[in-house]
Amino acid sequence: MKKNGTGFVSFKSHEDAKTALEATHMKTKVKDQSILVSQHIQRKENDLAPSASNPIIKNQKEAFKSNIFVRFIPKDVTEEQLKAKFSEAGSIASIKLKDHMQTINGEAFSNYKIGYVLYDDVQSAQRCIKMFDEQNAFGFAQKPLSVDFWQSQVDLKQQTEEKNAANLKQLINYVM
Repeated sequence: MKKNGTGFVSFKSHEDAKTALEATHMKTKVKDQSILVSQHIQRKENDLAPSASNPIIKNQKEAFKSNIFVRFIPKDVTEEQLKAKFSEAGSIASIKLKDHMQTINGEAFSNYKIGYVLYDDVQSAQRCIKMFDEQNAFGFAQKPLSVDFWQSQVDLKQQTEEKNAANLKQLINYVM
């Protein structure tokens, strides 16, 4: 195991590796610790692929397809409270909570927290979004939660570019 928490397992055959990967459904737990399991991709293989078919990004999307991103979590909510509330939607593989930092006029501050909740399956993640998006799950004095599937930076950038292109096309059609 490396310092960053990653490790590699070598198998005698490709079939053994494939069987192990399928058996874990890309996630497993060992001593209450969630472990993400995915195929190793060499950096050369990743660098040679076009960005649309980037193997690492494809692997990441598969591993995190049941991961949700939560915004506007009140500052006083703990990881344990978030886990207790969101486990109403299904079994949680892992959870991460951190302050949403903003810098204005050179001063950093945080109004709320953001969280990442990785469910054991996609159905639980979908259920969570239905249950908690735009809801005041932690009291009505707070802004409603924003709950949706997590998206990679690459996907968000592509989505913004597509939206801008559509807006430009609409503007050109309007002018003509």
